[in-house]
Parts: sequence; C-alpha cells; structure tokens
Amino acid sequence: MLIPAPEVDALGMCTLCGVEEELHVGEDGRVSVRAFHRSALGGYARFVDEVE
Repeated sequence: MLIPAPEVDALGMCTLCGVEEELHVGEDGRVSVRAFHRSALGGYARFVDEVE
C-alpha cells in the first residue's frame, strides 16, 4: 500500500492524521509519526518518499 509520508508540521501536528506528534508513541516507547503509522497499518505501508 502506497501512502503519503507522514511528517510533523510547524505546529507539531502529524500531516497524515492531524494529531499531535507526542501522541505517536510506538511499541518501543519512542515518538515517531512514521513508525506509528507503519505499525498501525500492519507494516504493509510504503511511503511515497521511499519508492525509487
């Protein structure tokens, strides 16, 4: 599945879901919008900026 790459905007909000960056805590306890959304999608997501 190819989806837009989540980033954090100037206000600290995720560009994919609009939620604050601090709420994107992964299983390992680290804050990462990319890892959070990849995990939520079951690891099948590929972000558009990862395609060669």
